[in-house]
Order: sequence, then structure tokens, then C-alpha cells
Amino acid sequence: MIEAMSVGATPGIHLQILQHVHSEALAELLATVYEQVATVTGAAQTLPPPAFVPVVKPNAVLVIAAGDDLPSILELIDELDRPVDPRTQFAVFRLKNAIASQVVTMLESFYEDRSGLGARVRAVADMRTNAVVVQAEPNDLREVTLLIQKIDQEASEAVNDIKIFPLKNALAEELANLINQAIQSVLSPATTAGTAGQPQIAAAARVAQELQEAKSAILQFLAVEGEKQKLVRSGILADIRITPDPRTNSLVVTAPPESMDLIEALIKYLDRPAEQVAEIKIFTLQNASAQTVAEILDALFEDTLSGDGETGIRLAGSEDATSALVGLRFSVDTRTNSLIAIGGADALSVVEAIVLRLDQGDLRQRRSEVIRLKNSAAEDA
Repeated sequence: MIEAMSVGATPGIHLQILQHVHSEALAELLATVYEQVATVTGAAQTLPPPAFVPVVKPNAVLVIAAGDDLPSILELIDELDRPVDPRTQFAVFRLKNAIASQVVTMLESFYEDRSGLGARVRAVADMRTNAVVVQAEPNDLREVTLLIQKIDQEASEAVNDIKIFPLKNALAEELANLINQAIQSVLSPATTAGTAGQPQIAAAARVAQELQEAKSAILQFLAVEGEKQKLVRSGILADIRITPDPRTNSLVVTAPPESMDLIEALIKYLDRPAEQVAEIKIFTLQNASAQTVAEILDALFEDTLSGDGETGIRLAGSEDATSALVGLRFSVDTRTNSLIAIGGADALSVVEAIVLRLDQGDLRQRRSEVIRLKNSAAEDA
């Protein structure tokens, strides 16, 4: 009886030649399957599970199993070793509008971490032909085909307008930076303030010109023209680009149609002549040296000349806003002994008073007289 029970329990070795399936992949699959079978049977399983050894050359698999289990294992191998039409396993998609590398990135992200019966997709981009090579099961391949067809479209629902604004008064580069910083400050408010003694705009100048990803926002601008007021509203602030053209002093703006009216109103409002007007005065000196007076004035108004002073500080006696915003500048014309001053009206009045005082006649009423010595030498006098 013992001999009868041992029949079929002795392990046998069988070499199964494969025609279509790779031996390593099949050996791994079979080992996983029979490990699961052994787990399910539990204590009823008295013999170790079958072992599978892949043989690369020739493409075969060694099966080590009990004699009773061998027929079912070989039958399973025959069922798995079936030919598959290669045309149903991969496809090449030649893209007309989309970029191959971007489509591959999207497919990898879309089909990432699919478990169970989820689609298993491998995609590779061919940059030379702008094509995407996809390997997948037939059902998954049909799904990928439909997805790529939806993506590779010539038209897009997102439309941006482009408009060129020639500027009459403002500088294109300065105005482009100002508007970009204003929009960016709404989307991503600055967390640090400027250092002491510097305008707040200096800190904003470090912000990148491109708009960063941020919360959605809509701006409203009250445009004033004389006695008329108009409220201009933008769309969601996104994908707005303002590029300066220094050669023509123009702004090239690309933005969604909903936001273009707001950008146009801002440009029109900011491209106005400055209300602060600098004046020029020429002082022709009679007694003092123009070069000396210019050096004295440079020393007196050093902060104003260098631009290091705080904005809004006024000179004593100058009440207009122009004098606080426009710095004083001095030049000398040596041929006519003249001093040329540029600045605000009230500031120039202060300068004029100083120049007139310095150019007065000899305050000490000195005289120059030559005395001829009769007895002593001139060096000893």
C-alpha cells in the first residue's frame, strides 16, 4: 500500500520547449501561480510546490514537479504558449500637432499605478519622426488610440489675443515690468519688504516676469477720462504676457480676450505725460567762477544729485511736488562763465538765491595795489 501511495509522488523533471512565450517570463508566472495554489491548499499540501527553471537558449523551461502534477502543468504551459498577432500588441502614432515627448509623459502619468485589470501601457517617443510607439494589450491599445486621437488636435479651445501698443510717453521696458509686477503681486503677494531707504518697487523688480502658478484672481480697474468713469473688469488672471520692444517703444501683449480690455486700460492710463516738469535756468556770472559755484552747489545738494535721498523730501522754500521728485542737475559753460541748472521751479528759486549771493561783488571791498620798494628787497618784505 505504501508503494502504491508513493507512485506519482516522486518528483520528475521535464524540459518543455517554448515556441512563442519567453522562458523567463513564463517561469516567473508559473512560480507565482503555484505559490498561490500552495497557499490556498494549506495543510492539505504535503509535497513542495513545483519548481520552474528558465532556459534562455534554447527557449525552454525546466519543470520539476511530482508525477501526478506534471500533466496539468504541461497542459497549462501549452495553453500559455500561444502565438499572438504582433500587430495587436503595439502601434505607432505619427503626431501632426502634439509633441511626442509630451504625449509620452501624459500617457505614463495617466496609466501609472494601474492595478488589477487596469491597463498596462508602455510608450516611447521618436523625436525624429515626432511619433509615439505604444505597446499594450489589444483592448488597452484601442483605448490609447482613442486618447491620442483626442489629444492630437489642430485647434484648441483656449484662445489668446495678441495686440501691439505703441507708447508715446512711457518707456516700454519700464512699463512692461511695472504691469507684470502689479499682476504678479496680486497672484503671489510678496512676503518680504524692501530694505530701508529703497522704494518698495525695488523689491518687486526681483520677481520673474513670467506669471507663476497661483490662486485664481480677477481684477477691476476704474478708468477715469475727464468726468467720465468706466469700470473695466478682467477675466481670470492667467497666461498674460507683456513683452517690450525697445526699438519701436511698444508693448506686445498676449492675453485671453477677457483680460485684454483691462491691460489696454492700464497701458493707456500709465502712458500719460508726467505732470512733473523740470525747468532749465542759465545763470551768467559776473564775479564768481561758474566752475567753483557748481562745485559748491554739488556739495550742498549731494543727496539730490546722487539719487540716494529719500523720495518726497523737500528743500526749504520749495513747495511744489516737482522739486521733491525731480533732482537738481548742474552744468558749466566755461566760455561764457555760465551755470546751467535743471530742476523743479521752486528748487531753482532756492538755487537762484544762492547763486546771486555767491556772484555778488567783493564783499570785503578789497583793492589790489602794487607798491614799489626803494630800499628793501621784495622777498624780505
